[in-house]
Amino acid sequence: MCSSPKPRKKASQKTSKQQNSLLSTMNRQSMEKFTAIANAAEDRRDVIRKKKQMEKAQIIATQVQVKAERTAELKEQSILNYWLFHADIVELVQNFPSDKSNHQV
Repeated sequence: MCSSPKPRKKASQKTSKQQNSLLSTMNRQSMEKFTAIANAAEDRRDVIRKKKQMEKAQIIATQVQVKAERTAELKEQSILNYWLFHADIVELVQNFPSDKSNHQV
């Protein structure tokens, strides 16, 4: 027979007929202090969130730039590989001028 795990301690919760919120039980000075601390915490979270977004945008921009550079580099390599390994001799002679044609009088 399978048994499901059971908690070791029973959870006891005090229930009252009146459920008060945290802020309603505070006096005015405590409430203002709590509000100031909560606002400061929210501001810190906003700064951290914006910083993460900026870092992520910078990483993406860097990745795009690196990809573009690699693509250009691969194109150059493929053109060089073509001329080194696959081009016919006739095509090489036609596209690369000889020394005689460069010395015009």
